[in-house]
Amino acid sequence: MKKLLGIVVLSLLLNTNAYAEKTKLKCQGLVGQVFDQYLYINFDKNFIEVVQGSGGNKVKFKVNNYDEYFIESYWRVLEKGRTGFNGDTYSYKTSISDWKEWYSVELKKSLWGIKIDRMEGLVGIGVTLEPYAKGVKKKYNVEEAYTLQCKKRGLSKF
Repeated sequence: MKKLLGIVVLSLLLNTNAYAEKTKLKCQGLVGQVFDQYLYINFDKNFIEVVQGSGGNKVKFKVNNYDEYFIESYWRVLEKGRTGFNGDTYSYKTSISDWKEWYSVELKKSLWGIKIDRMEGLVGIGVTLEPYAKGVKKKYNVEEAYTLQCKKRGLSKF
């Protein structure tokens, strides 16, 4: 009976992080940047979700790399019905009401990616300067669209 109780307690301790909640961040552009609105970033080990409160824009990214220092997404286009880069065929949920509020209409067909620096509390949102060409393997020039300083919000763990 003691062994069974020990196994049950041990299994509960080991499985506590298996169903971890999303981490929620409230982010704002660094001083001197054009972007001064808040972005809300929610993430877990599978997805990063970026929500722009004022414009109602919402973009979801699939996580490529997740460790204790950095979380990086796969690169993807932001248009609905389009897929990401390197054979990623996931159907992303995107809701962008106004492209001018997100960044610019010209970069609508470009690849976008996110990198979260967990140690510094920074989030970088990058974009390729050239539009994505399906089936064409090439090196894209990447520009950092936003650098955001973030604080944890809600009761979730970091």
